[in-house]
Amino acid sequence: MKGHYRSTDPALIHFSNSHFYENLLETLPDYATVRSKHAAFTWEKVEGIWENQINRLEAEAVLEKVKDVVLNYPQDTVGVVTGNYFQMELIREGLWSLGVQDKGIKVRNIENVQGDEFDQVILSLGYAPNREGRLVTNFGLLGKSGAENRLNVAISRARKKMHVISSLEPIDFRPSHLQNPGLSLLRTFLLFVQGQAKSPGVQAPEVQRVGFEVDWSLKKRLLKQDASFTDSVPSSVMDLIQQESDGQWKAILTDDQRFFNASSAKAAMTYHPILLEQKGWKWDWKWSREEFFK
Repeated sequence: MKGHYRSTDPALIHFSNSHFYENLLETLPDYATVRSKHAAFTWEKVEGIWENQINRLEAEAVLEKVKDVVLNYPQDTVGVVTGNYFQMELIREGLWSLGVQDKGIKVRNIENVQGDEFDQVILSLGYAPNREGRLVTNFGLLGKSGAENRLNVAISRARKKMHVISSLEPIDFRPSHLQNPGLSLLRTFLLFVQGQAKSPGVQAPEVQRVGFEVDWSLKKRLLKQDASFTDSVPSSVMDLIQQESDGQWKAILTDDQRFFNASSAKAAMTYHPILLEQKGWKWDWKWSREEFFK
């Protein structure tokens, strides 16, 4: 089990967790983020044209998004991720014209974004049909060997929100494109983003371990005896959520399934409570000996 606690919303790492890490990344959302139910992704389709290895209309849409983010979230760091060097330089020139470079906004392409993190990321690969409406681009590095890993890096840089601006819809990819693993994965990611923008939220992957019998677990017992408990939780760092009388939520930690799945007793008893507090959650223990021997 590997911890990924950078993202305030697990949806931001969910795609990578599913496609690259076998759902083994342990995530935990900020409490305020969970309660707000705001989408972690936005989707914007533009009618851009790919010409001379750049997409001017898409670059203009990126600049508008940058202005919006800087105006409404002045405290957030912002990163723009593009598909190639020339699109990156076009957007950089536009940012200088806007006069927002002093805001610390950084523009990267998928080749040099490794290691960067930002509160908000604007992903604009730039690829689009040409003036005749034909999609003839070779997609640069995304069409070459290792494209899947480059895409994984590009889509996992955001802490709070990711804005995807695209001149392509998933339906625009031809069967020949989908023979390429990188382009096939890109299409799947665009579908994921569209879905998240319309209906946000992901369920925490349930980690199954051989040898644990869920049917007689404390978690099951608590769910049966009290309707205030739910096992619809956003993280494997907790077992249940309990709704309190004032409508607030409290994470419930037990000594059965989460304890069994944890990498160590220290992780289950010390690290998980600390993480919950850091992310704004109230929490409480429920012990098997208290419930089964009343």
